[in-house]
Amino acid sequence: MFLHGCTRVKLEASKPLALMMSTNEVEIKWTLKLDEKGLIGRECPKCNKYFKIKPVESVVSSNISCPYCDYPAAFNKFFTCDQKEHLLSVAAYEVVNPAIERFQGRLRGLENSCGPLKVTVRTDNVQFKIKPYREKILETQLVCTSCKTEFAIYGVFSNCPVCMRLNALVILTKSLELCEKKLKLCEETSIDEEIRISFKEDCLNSAVAAFDSFGKALRNKYPKTFPAQPNNLFQNIANLDKCLQVAFGKKISDFIGSNGAVTIFKMFQVRHLYIHNSGVIDNNFITSIPSYAFNFGKKYGLETIELRSFIAELNALGKCLYAEVE
Repeated sequence: MFLHGCTRVKLEASKPLALMMSTNEVEIKWTLKLDEKGLIGRECPKCNKYFKIKPVESVVSSNISCPYCDYPAAFNKFFTCDQKEHLLSVAAYEVVNPAIERFQGRLRGLENSCGPLKVTVRTDNVQFKIKPYREKILETQLVCTSCKTEFAIYGVFSNCPVCMRLNALVILTKSLELCEKKLKLCEETSIDEEIRISFKEDCLNSAVAAFDSFGKALRNKYPKTFPAQPNNLFQNIANLDKCLQVAFGKKISDFIGSNGAVTIFKMFQVRHLYIHNSGVIDNNFITSIPSYAFNFGKKYGLETIELRSFIAELNALGKCLYAEVE
């Protein structure tokens, strides 16, 4: 897979070499090899950060934006340093090499044009070689849910280079899908009970962590909507509920229904219990959920069905919040 194009390149040369060439600005046709996923590397002229994008016609022929700092420019303004060096080496190979060969030919012609004087011309075999390059490996490959652009970035969260939509919902969905896969493993009869319990705890922690990361991405892009304080806004459901009422005039229950809101509130309390008290029900938990008063001192037993419901409600709430801001 390749990306083809044509570029005018200005070749800076010393005076002797410049005399060999008819012009120092040439037009060269170039081909850049795509990576194994069909993506091409780009480098932001402003922040100098590297990303990759699939060069379909609609992308190549229009402006794109840096997914990290949002700097906008034409697609071909995002050449990487390695690509520029490669293209300059192609120009040198196709233009300078032939110029040197022609100049050497003229010098050799002097051997028979000096009358009684014998002239011997010796020239070094100077050759400019094409410098190879290879695209870098990035951590996260994404497909924008809005415009379907395929791109890859360092880190996890960014904006789509084409439509500028935040990719936080894509990451949340992928993370919750992984939690679902862990729950399916819990249903395997061959799995040891201790491992089954460990999978459930990990699923609960991972789901909350994914939602918290999703929230931080929203806060970074929309600080006026989601305030910086408290720090754990997307881990404290009561505070998040208040924040949403201020920002949108809606409670969590208005987004996903009262049953969904109860499920999310309860499971965040359970997660707090597992993080800070090894899952054993204490007075703080009972204060939040009085119906568990008779279970004081017992370990809360995680059930696959309630974890699956929790994951579904988190996903639904994430989609609603994303729709409000994006």
